[in-house]
Amino acid sequence: MKKKSKAWKGLLLTGTAAIIWGIAGTFAQYLFSGGYASPIWITNIRLLFSGIILISYSFFKYGNKITHILNDGNSVFMLLAFGLFGLTTSQLTYYMAINYSNAGTATVLQYLGPTLIVFYVCITKRRLPYKTEVLGVLLAVTGAFIVSTRGNINTLSISKEALTWGLLSALAMMTYTVMPGRLIDKWGSAIVNAYAMLFAGIILLFFIRPWNYDIVFNLKTIISIIVIVVLGTAVGFSLYLQGVSEIGPIAASTIAFMEPLSATVCSSVFLGTKFLPIDILGFSLIMTSVVIVALSKTKRA
Repeated sequence: MKKKSKAWKGLLLTGTAAIIWGIAGTFAQYLFSGGYASPIWITNIRLLFSGIILISYSFFKYGNKITHILNDGNSVFMLLAFGLFGLTTSQLTYYMAINYSNAGTATVLQYLGPTLIVFYVCITKRRLPYKTEVLGVLLAVTGAFIVSTRGNINTLSISKEALTWGLLSALAMMTYTVMPGRLIDKWGSAIVNAYAMLFAGIILLFFIRPWNYDIVFNLKTIISIIVIVVLGTAVGFSLYLQGVSEIGPIAASTIAFMEPLSATVCSSVFLGTKFLPIDILGFSLIMTSVVIVALSKTKRA
């Protein structure tokens, strides 16, 4: 009974985190579509303040242990690389995809990442894909074709910019997933992500200079920024980590479909984004591929 209760708790926590991330994506769509803020500005602000919040959270939970990683020069170098080429590219490409389309479409395209991970694993492990992985890839490719063309091979249903940034966000998601493996094994996910966000946010300050951007500040935009930074990152991340500790990372990844579902529903309900039945079909195929690949990993584990 206790084990069953723990599993339900883990599913609830990870599911809530995924829904929160989808909601945060909708708030980002609101900022971009209204011209209130730019994707690159939001990326810098989110990384910086999310890093500060998560460092504070990690210190509260682990104490001075979080400073041990700073004494390892190789780990610090890897943190910098992960922050700039993993986290930054992942968030920037995702926000650019939202900017050129909407939160639902951008989030679904980003979730082509697990399909790319299948290719990466097969190449690095020098093995052929399993049957379930082949099925997952076929579903993902079919879904992406439907989302981008609505079944008409001669036309694109979304802009070229949206498709390009969406595919780049999937590639960035793969990079973000595979880059910090050794770091996380050694130091833990919370500490690694917290420092990587903070370092990336600080470094970007010198290149982006967010204080020079003409940002429209009013009650709605301030609430949107708070939701993206605090709710979408700090709260969502904390809930997800706790959920992973309850049911494990593989099982938690099967709940990933809740994020694009949440983003699609929120974008439609609150921002009036129109989705046709064929769009929903494409979304469903991509998310089914994510679940199939995740369940395949669970079975082999």
